[in-house]
Amino acid sequence: VIGNFSGYGSYALIPDYIHWVAQDSFGQGLIDPFASQSPGNLENINTFTTGPTFTVPLGALTMLSLSARYSRVSYQQSPLDSNDYGGSLSLTHLLSARSRFSVNIQDERYEYTDPINPSYDEREAYLRYDIEGARTRIDADVGYDQIHGNQLDSNGVLARLNVSRTVAAGSVISLSAGRDTSNSSSFLTQTQSVNGIGLQATSGRQTAAPFTNQYESLSWSFIRRRTTLSFSVAHYLQIYDGQSNLDNGITSGSVRLSRVVYPGW
Repeated sequence: VIGNFSGYGSYALIPDYIHWVAQDSFGQGLIDPFASQSPGNLENINTFTTGPTFTVPLGALTMLSLSARYSRVSYQQSPLDSNDYGGSLSLTHLLSARSRFSVNIQDERYEYTDPINPSYDEREAYLRYDIEGARTRIDADVGYDQIHGNQLDSNGVLARLNVSRTVAAGSVISLSAGRDTSNSSSFLTQTQSVNGIGLQATSGRQTAAPFTNQYESLSWSFIRRRTTLSFSVAHYLQIYDGQSNLDNGITSGSVRLSRVVYPGW
C-alpha cells in the first residue's frame, strides 16, 4: 500500500488570541535514490507537528505572535527518527487591508533518537512582506539562517518568493523560488505542496544531515465547473556543507486532468 497525506488543523482555544495547531505529512521515500521505485526500495515517512500559537494585539495595526511546536518524525526503516522542538516570534504590522510586513525569528532543535546521528539547532531571522491584489498575490521572505551542532556549523542567506497571478477566469499561474535550509523529512512536506498529493515517492537521499535547498517551481492551473487541468515543473538543488559527495539535483514535472462526467462520477 502506498500513498500520500497532507493535513492541517487549527482550533481556537480563545478566538483571536490562542490557537492550537496540528499538522501531519505522510508519504514514501526511496531507500536507494539511484535505484528504481519498487516495493523493496520504498519506506514510509511521517511527520506530525503540534503546538499553540499566542497572538497579542499591540494596537489597531500591530500584533505579536508567539508559537511553540513539537514534531515527531518517523521512518519505517532508516535510523532517522527524531523529536524536534521549536519556537518562533513574529511582529506583524498591517500596511493596508491587503498588505502586511513582519519581523520573524525562529529556533528549532532536531534531536535524533539514534545517537549515531548528530543533533543540531536551526535558527532563522527574516523579514516578510505579503500583499494580495485583485488578481495577484505575493509573499516574500529575506533574512539569515544558521545551523549549529557538535559536528555542524554553517550559515547563509535565506530568501523565498511566492507569486500567483490570475490571468483569466479560472486560470492561475504560480511561481516559487528560494534558498533556505532543509532536511529529508521537511523536503517531503515541501514537495507535496509543490507537486500535489499523488502516489509518487519523494526523490533524493534520506539522511540526517541538513542541507541548503535551492529551488524553483512554475505551475499553471485551469479550473472550470466540470474540468480541472494543471501543469507543474520544479527543480531542487541540495547542497551539503562539507559533504559534497551528497550534493544532488532533482527535476520533476507533472500533468493532472480531472473531469466530472456525471454528477458523482
